Amino acid sequence: MDIMHRSLLNRTVYKSFPPKTYNFGVVSNHFYLYIGTTNIPTSEKEVRISDSGLMVYLPSSGWLSTTNIIGQWPIQ
Repeated sequence: MDIMHRSLLNRTVYKSFPPKTYNFGVVSNHFYLYIGTTNIPTSEKEVRISDSGLMVYLPSSGWLSTTNIIGQWPIQ
């Protein structure tokens, strides 16, 4: 997953997270997992997120491909 400048012309990457398996360890409809931090200039109001190969494991179905974080996201 990459966190980068929101402009398609400016390809500044603020942070890249390496591919790895994250174990949430809980059964829930909604959960969050801290994966790291990055420094983004205070002048930025949005960042672009890009991911690939994102998968989720469901005991009833096995590994499923998924993605829902690609695009521009506001900084809060």
